[in-house]
Amino acid sequence: MTTISISIQDDQAEVLRSLAKSAGLSPENFIRQQVEEMVTQRREKFLRVAEYLLTKNAELYRRMAQAADIPFQTTSDSTENG
Repeated sequence: MTTISISIQDDQAEVLRSLAKSAGLSPENFIRQQVEEMVTQRREKFLRVAEYLLTKNAELYRRMAQAADIPFQTTSDSTENG
């Protein structure tokens, strides 16, 4: 596990302590939870956007792959055929 130290303003630290207390967590665990949620949400959003683009542009990608003689399969194609 990596440890990261940061400096924050006194008023920010007070807000952090208050938010953490409201959540029943230490300030350190509150921050850890927030970072985990942020990372997870960003990853999920990226995967949703990537899947949307692959699906939306599937025909274009198929034609481009065909022109280059490369097999192309979207995620939904593989679940339908597999």
